[in-house]
Amino acid sequence: MAQFHKTLDLWNNNTVEAILIGAIRVNRGQWVQCGKGTKSRLISVNYQSGTFNVVHGSNYQEVNKRFNTAVFHARIAAKRSQMGVF
Repeated sequence: MAQFHKTLDLWNNNTVEAILIGAIRVNRGQWVQCGKGTKSRLISVNYQSGTFNVVHGSNYQEVNKRFNTAVFHARIAAKRSQMGVF
């Protein structure tokens, strides 16, 4: 079962490093903080480049709507990749 953490601060270098080396395991949907303002949700992490794909919004409803759309498109892309369709 996936383990979620309290909101992770992606502007904290120690947190980012811990994620990238695997000391903290994150899952799609994890709430993250990117500066001040509304929390964001994690879509994915590229461990090679050290980049984080997150969705932002002006309020939580907007963040959740964007998150659901991003996950929908990520699933379509994964299915197409499995089928060899680009």
